[in-house]
Amino acid sequence: MAIGGGGNRVHVAVTGDTSGLTKALKKADTAVGGFGKSVSTKLKKHADLIKTGFALAAGRAIVGFVKTSIKANSDLVESVNAVGKVFGTASNTILGFGRIAADTVGLSNAEFNQLAANIGATLGNAGLSAEQLGAETIKLTKRAADLASVFNTDVDQALAAVTSGLNGMAVPLRKFGINIVQAEVRQRAVALGLADTTTTVDKQAKALATLDIFYEQSTTSAGDFADTIEDLANAQRVLEARVEDTAAAIGEAL
Repeated sequence: MAIGGGGNRVHVAVTGDTSGLTKALKKADTAVGGFGKSVSTKLKKHADLIKTGFALAAGRAIVGFVKTSIKANSDLVESVNAVGKVFGTASNTILGFGRIAADTVGLSNAEFNQLAANIGATLGNAGLSAEQLGAETIKLTKRAADLASVFNTDVDQALAAVTSGLNGMAVPLRKFGINIVQAEVRQRAVALGLADTTTTVDKQAKALATLDIFYEQSTTSAGDFADTIEDLANAQRVLEARVEDTAAAIGEAL
């Protein structure tokens, strides 16, 4: 090969000798083959030990699954008992909704029952009748699920905020865009005919007035869970609740 122009040229010879590369590749191939044989020999030597390890891992997984399923069923049984204690004759209404809570509000049966018992106790202490308790608890849970959907949080957190509001603590509800002022609660109680004056508002009137304001201020969120149930966040809530319900059913069988 000639490089340069005129009378000043440099001649370079290109031989194309690849013998060095060929030798290196053969050496590498031999080394890899030897390593593979070495690993294979060691695996065969410890085959029984490896099988035992896999068996132990599978056994632990099965034991863990059984424990989880039995606990899920235990939680469900306890939640059913709690519903019976709180709702009395209205228990069937709550228990019936609990069986469809996964697809309706993204809560497992046990989780809904337990949360319903907490809300029902609060409403019951405010003086609501057994008939009112069931319907109002389900209505509140649905609205809480809508708030959780809009503000991308867990349904139980939204329900906890609602329960706090019913107990006169307004701060937890503010992160959901709801601001309940006690002076307004007393005025609303009078407007609803629950009290003659703002100074005669009793506990039940205050709870009902608070609920009225809560529903009013959360109207824009109403129905959001159902409308966006196929979106990732809500689909995940539904899936997790279904898995929990399935585990509880398996636990009952076990």
